[in-house]
Amino acid sequence: MPLGSGAIESAIRRVINLRLKGNSISWYEENAEGMMMLRCLVLSNRWDETFVQISASLASNRRIDWAFRSPDMPAQLKAKITIEPPKPQVTATSAPYATAA
Repeated sequence: MPLGSGAIESAIRRVINLRLKGNSISWYEENAEGMMMLRCLVLSNRWDETFVQISASLASNRRIDWAFRSPDMPAQLKAKITIEPPKPQVTATSAPYATAA
């Protein structure tokens, strides 16, 4: 059994550093962890079974009794409520994400 950590350090360099920390690449921490999890599922041949479970979970949470109901336009017109134009959104002064180091 090898006692050195060279294989682990090489794997970290190749898998994490080169794939997630490349030039002009920035990740939110939770997104990077999600991508690593997806990569692990694919390489361990567990993608298909996990995808079936995720699909079943999403399908069971759907609302099937939903129906579109249009607003009562004649009643709104008769109410004589003045409609103002939409207000512009406030612009952010700082970047919403952190840059990669």
